[in-house]
Amino acid sequence: MPAQLDVCIPEFYDTLKQKIRKARKRIYLSTLYIGKTEHELISTVHEALAQAQELQVSILTDALRGTREDPDPSCASLLASLLASFPERVEIRMYHTPNLTGLRKRLIPKRINEGWGLQHMKLYGIDDEVILSGANLSSDYFTNRQDRYHVFSSQRVSDYFSRIHHAVC
Repeated sequence: MPAQLDVCIPEFYDTLKQKIRKARKRIYLSTLYIGKTEHELISTVHEALAQAQELQVSILTDALRGTREDPDPSCASLLASLLASFPERVEIRMYHTPNLTGLRKRLIPKRINEGWGLQHMKLYGIDDEVILSGANLSSDYFTNRQDRYHVFSSQRVSDYFSRIHHAVC
């Protein structure tokens, strides 16, 4: 099971987009959030779906972080275009912690409510490869951070992480 280690985040973003463009079977992305301005990333996924008719896409983000609307639209708003264009082949899921319900949910202010639990995986699976990283899918991680990532080229490893992704979905 060969793994590739890279430390340069612009390379991470370029690698991710390159692998998405070549996807033929599946893409699964589990992340805390997708940046509100990541139109290029969403366009890349859209293009891959248009090119590969068998391609299935599943995206999992955190519900609390993924629906922050101020001042810009949230990642939920950004992802809606994929679902509208490919309703049979795109699945968008937003994990909401069961620890934040009822009175607690109504009374605790946004951002502070995230202390009760978030979906924080960073799994980026494309066909029979998976990228494990500390980076969320947003420009600040693509340009200003030094998070490392590993690329695993293995159907068994990718299938394993796909099952984890779909179990949380």
